Amino acid sequence: MILRTGNMFDWASEKPDVLLFCGNSSLTKDGRLVMGKGTALEVKQRFSGIDKKLGTLIGLFPYYGVTYVRDRNYNLDIGSFQTKSDWRKPSNLGLIQHSVEMLLDLAVHPVWLSKQIWMPFPGIGSGGLRREDVLPLLQPLPENVSVWEKQKG
Repeated sequence: MILRTGNMFDWASEKPDVLLFCGNSSLTKDGRLVMGKGTALEVKQRFSGIDKKLGTLIGLFPYYGVTYVRDRNYNLDIGSFQTKSDWRKPSNLGLIQHSVEMLLDLAVHPVWLSKQIWMPFPGIGSGGLRREDVLPLLQPLPENVSVWEKQKG
């Protein structure tokens, strides 16, 4: 895993192959994934219809951990790295651990091994967790996974 500081949406010099946001498994009445804060909201605003596409999958597999779809317009896989079950609740270290395990399985798969996977630091924004409690869970992730933290100040 590589820790990075800055805006993970600044693609001036490089771009990810896989873009993850921290998510939940809450769905609206019409089956859309709730993406109302932080990086999830930014992804929803940038990639039209992503909440419906992911909502369909998460409706089938609510606690899968990492759920993604292909965006052909951007030549990018976009997905949710689950940190909580309900958007109203704090992030859960056990669910983050589960999501890390799922991401690790994907990241070392021969198809994904050459892909650059970017995600925000999970659980420390709207999730309410402490960075020092989450960081040890991320350590097993390989170097093709970049975990982004916003610039302080």
